[in-house]
Amino acid sequence: MKHYIFLLVAALFLHCQKDLTSPESASYVWPLASPESQGLNPEQLEAAFSTAGRQPFIHAIVVTRNGHLIAERYYNNTDKDDAHTVRSVSKSFLSALYGIALDAGHIATLDTPMVAYLPDYASAIRDERIFDITLRHLLTMRSGYNGDSDILLAMTSSADWLWTALGMQLIFVPGTGYRYSTVGTHLLSVVLSRATGVPAHDYAEKHLFEPLGITLRDWAQDPQGYAFGGNDMFITPRDMARFGWLYLNNGNLDGRQIVPAAWIAASIAPTYTYTNPTWGAINDIAYSHLWWLGEMKSFKIYFALGYGGQFIFNIPELNMVITTACDSQFMDWDAADAQERVVTEIVANGILAALKK
Repeated sequence: MKHYIFLLVAALFLHCQKDLTSPESASYVWPLASPESQGLNPEQLEAAFSTAGRQPFIHAIVVTRNGHLIAERYYNNTDKDDAHTVRSVSKSFLSALYGIALDAGHIATLDTPMVAYLPDYASAIRDERIFDITLRHLLTMRSGYNGDSDILLAMTSSADWLWTALGMQLIFVPGTGYRYSTVGTHLLSVVLSRATGVPAHDYAEKHLFEPLGITLRDWAQDPQGYAFGGNDMFITPRDMARFGWLYLNNGNLDGRQIVPAAWIAASIAPTYTYTNPTWGAINDIAYSHLWWLGEMKSFKIYFALGYGGQFIFNIPELNMVITTACDSQFMDWDAADAQERVVTEIVANGILAALKK
């Protein structure tokens, strides 16, 4: 979508320069199954992959059903071991971390004012309404911050992102409107670090990635060392699917409750419904706690979406997770939006069309 985050040059140099093209450690190994055994027509599925292969920007598609990896394709010199910047898909991972932190008692309530965790930055605040922003407002995009195309560059090009964010003017009273804002989700990352006493990256690895058996290859940071809230995690498409599978299983995998089931239920209950709810091949678009909701080919879905075509599609009725990774460097908002729409069409009219009647 057009208001999705554009990775700014100012952020590019802030993540560690790691090798993102080879495995760092053993990730979860998906059990394999044929498309046919999982109710998909292999010829139609292959036709969908061929369509994807004609798109110069698509890097990967992974299709899973009933806990099995049933098909995957990699394009443009990428393979299964390549970690991609998942852009704003990172927001949905951040949402899971908040559910974990709440359950562990690291955060008492989402109705706590954000500034309670930032007393040393109170003098940066110029708009008194910022004192009324709660963690719930930030998680549901109701904080009052303006959208990414208006204010994100001001934050990411500054020497202190937190100081700059807290010094901004809001465009509505917190809780009274909706505006998608990555400035707000970066504040969530800072609060998470302060509430737990450990960097958000380390908290994510210990409480989410390691229990899932997946790898967080990298996560961009701001100049003060806080993880870039809601953006620029580097993850493989297979590991993205494992995260989606966790949510389809109400946060419990292999007998371990990793994310509270009640948090997942809250995360996929709409808190805002779009007035123009059709986008690409998705209808009835809504938003909740850093997850998107909608309908695709008559199936209710919820999904994580990152700039330029990074997706985790969860389709509960089909017990199915589909992930995609795409090139997202050096493009404008309209180009990114066009790529995202193409991906939704391939998933809806290609992959889901391959379901046996």
